[in-house]
Amino acid sequence: WQRRYNTKPKDLTHAQDVLTSRLCEYVIKSKEAYEKAWAKEGYNESIRFLTTTDLFRLNLTCVGKGGTNGQLVRDEILNILHRNKIGESAHHFYEQWHQKLHNNTTPDDIVICEALLAYLRSNDMSQYWSTLHKGGVTKERLLSFERKIVVEPFYAPHLIGDMENFLGILKSVHSATDLNVMVGSVKKHLGVKAGLADEILHNKNHWDKLQQIFRVTDLRAHLAYHLFKLGGNVWVVKDYLFADLSLESYLRMCVEAIIHVDIGVDNYVKEITLLLKNLAFTYHWQELSILLQEWEAVGCTTYNSLHDPFALHKFKAVLSRIKRCMGVVSDVMMQEFQPKAERMGEECAAQCSKEFVSLFSEEIIRGSLFFALSMVTKKLEQKLGSVIQDSDYIFISAQPLAMGEVKVISHLRDVQQTVFTQKTILVTKGVGGEEEIPDNVTCVIIDNALDYPDILAHVSVRARNCKTLFLAAAKQTPSLNALLQMKGKYAKVEMKGGIAIDVSSVSKEEVEASQEEDKQFDPQEMKKVEGPIEKYLIPSSEFTREKAGGKSNNLNLIRGKVLDWIKLPKSAAIPFGAFEDMLELP
Repeated sequence: WQRRYNTKPKDLTHAQDVLTSRLCEYVIKSKEAYEKAWAKEGYNESIRFLTTTDLFRLNLTCVGKGGTNGQLVRDEILNILHRNKIGESAHHFYEQWHQKLHNNTTPDDIVICEALLAYLRSNDMSQYWSTLHKGGVTKERLLSFERKIVVEPFYAPHLIGDMENFLGILKSVHSATDLNVMVGSVKKHLGVKAGLADEILHNKNHWDKLQQIFRVTDLRAHLAYHLFKLGGNVWVVKDYLFADLSLESYLRMCVEAIIHVDIGVDNYVKEITLLLKNLAFTYHWQELSILLQEWEAVGCTTYNSLHDPFALHKFKAVLSRIKRCMGVVSDVMMQEFQPKAERMGEECAAQCSKEFVSLFSEEIIRGSLFFALSMVTKKLEQKLGSVIQDSDYIFISAQPLAMGEVKVISHLRDVQQTVFTQKTILVTKGVGGEEEIPDNVTCVIIDNALDYPDILAHVSVRARNCKTLFLAAAKQTPSLNALLQMKGKYAKVEMKGGIAIDVSSVSKEEVEASQEEDKQFDPQEMKKVEGPIEKYLIPSSEFTREKAGGKSNNLNLIRGKVLDWIKLPKSAAIPFGAFEDMLELP
């Protein structure tokens, strides 16, 4: 709305109120519709990640709640100026900001108010600018407003109390996840749980973040249980949903606040349990409920007996499933959101930085509890170390093979500006997590199992999107030593059973031919199966790579290799080419 228009704050909050009320209605109706479809037709939307209900809920995080506080923005800033005898002269910061607020208040005003408070509390102007930059408001942004802010604020510490109150008004208008505002508004509906809400707010900045995570989980469980039993009272539904969004955001901050603190294996296990519970509250994805059941039944009960090989395998299986789940989340969010973000970025090229557009989907992932879960899972794996890591490599982005010239580097950040003209395999001692995968890099191997990024780190997501083989060596192995000895030469790296790699030498000509094939390959082009189709249905004993897909063949590979009590399903497949063959029938 900040584009050559004068929007009254009360009109803005009214529009927000109408929009968020409609979105809340859709959250309830979409859940009811899918339950009816499940009862009537057996269609269960929750088998896939990101249901319609989830998407409507996510939309609520992008807009303020709305309500009746809009006019207060105009009124209160003027009252503050008058109470403190600050003249309405356009030559100072406070009047320029007042004019900006009067003309068009935007979410930037929250950041500006926080920056002003940082300065008033410290009498240090660098605090003002650093807070602005952290919130994404640059000097150029301040100058781009219709009512420009062109000067710095003068020091007036007596304004701190007024500005703290004004910040609350701004957050009530523009923020969807402010804890004090949203939890405060839902307390009147909570009954006996109102005391728990007060306890969370009272301990908001307490050092014991794990105890806060327990409290938040308890309150979110109450909200989740009652949310879809509120009937058509959209106002109460809205209070519930926005309180839940703010609690979820606060929970993520609690996890991140202690991620660099060694809280011990017991607490990491508890933290994973709580995060899985909270994710199950947020997303209507069946996999999360199954993961929670498996973790509580296996992960929470076996981590103290990992000396038993059977218990160890069960524990590793659940951890592996959690990491696969997060890989699915990353892939689905990139597929669902990134093309739309890039399309919108093209339309808003003047206002949207290309960097912001390219990172749009990743920021959604990083702002979710899945990112918190990935960090805690990695901490647990590092804590247990060699006890659970009996394979040679930790695969972060799995690809069947990679080839290229072998280069050994100290850290991935050292080659961020390097242009590789041919396929390259990098062996590095360290990866921070925020780096890019350089063009033409087909494989990154970290020669240090203690310094690998989690599966939802920026570099991990980039590797998956670029189809780059990305792994960390859990220990020194013959294959890694062979690769290190091939520095400056050409090699091929192939995955071996998801736990190891095979390394072999190739010629420069083979690498160049492979690179040329990649340029000519069209992933949309379907290769027609030559020859007649003998059967339209084949049993598993006849599966081959020419007749069936990867999942079918992989299922065949593990037959006879698993314990007797693990039952594999009987399977059959419609072979490649059957559909085309049917179309050619008279």
